[in-house]
Amino acid sequence: MRSAEYTGKADVWPLNADAELLAIVIIESREAIENIDEILSVPGLGATRTDHRRARGLGSNRAGRTCVARSMLCGTFGSDVGKRIEQGFRLFPSAGDYQTDK
Repeated sequence: MRSAEYTGKADVWPLNADAELLAIVIIESREAIENIDEILSVPGLGATRTDHRRARGLGSNRAGRTCVARSMLCGTFGSDVGKRIEQGFRLFPSAGDYQTDK
């Protein structure tokens, strides 16, 4: 692979639409939720992930709303996938851990 081709592929999406890398930030603490707007404004971030089992009550709705407002992919681990989809989450890295309302 030539240098120019490598540089294009090794860049991060969404800064480079042809890039093949995705930078994901993990939001798991009260401090991270309180600073989510600043964190998600970092250029080159393409997604965020919140672990609701660890960050329970720390702002799931806020994380989802902030991602949606920034057109950013928002993911989570935890349960109640239907509720998380309503909150704006679209990335579910471990679907086996999820339950849905019935």
